[in-house]
Amino acid sequence: MMMQVAEVNGEDVVCLVKNSVTLSGLLYTLHVSQIHINLPTLTDKDKEVISSWGVQNNIDILSLSYTRHAEDVRHVPDSLFLMHFFHGLTYFDEILQEADGVILSRGNLVIDLPPEKVFLFQKTVVFKCNMAGKPAVVTRVVDSMTENLRPTRAEATDVANAILDGNFQFEKLPAVTFVAWSNAILLGAETLRGLHLVETISIVGRICAEVIFLNYSSIFP
Repeated sequence: MMMQVAEVNGEDVVCLVKNSVTLSGLLYTLHVSQIHINLPTLTDKDKEVISSWGVQNNIDILSLSYTRHAEDVRHVPDSLFLMHFFHGLTYFDEILQEADGVILSRGNLVIDLPPEKVFLFQKTVVFKCNMAGKPAVVTRVVDSMTENLRPTRAEATDVANAILDGNFQFEKLPAVTFVAWSNAILLGAETLRGLHLVETISIVGRICAEVIFLNYSSIFP
């Protein structure tokens, strides 16, 4: 649901809904484009849970949502930087140095970036992760399978492109072509509340396998 602020009265904000939408489920998240939030990424309670419950249960990886600065991940070992809003874009290079990898959550990026810019940003992020030797994980690939048995044609292609995320050729190295690979696909609503969990995992897995094991030299000599 896209909303535009029409009026502000004290602590009340009146918004104009810009599109038709059906609200379903029990939990909603609100994302406001390019707004700085002065709240810590990790609260004291979060740190307590990590040091107690997390250690006791041998948690391997922590995913930090709404990461804004490198300081957010500097003191959290084995963390994946979950990037999905404006401040994460601005300080990406510094955050990548501290994080163990990146989860590229593209849902909110479409709000912070013009739609025509999302593909280039995704390819750049994956490439930088590859060059840093850190995993890049892509999300939001087959949303329609939350209700449908098959992905759309665009989604099936998106899964493949997320794994083999295009060729990069830079002016400084004109003779070298870089191939940027995503390391994993992370499913969300499709398996959280979707109607076709097994089929979703199976189809996404088959697409990934086709991309990885295809003999490209025989097709593109």
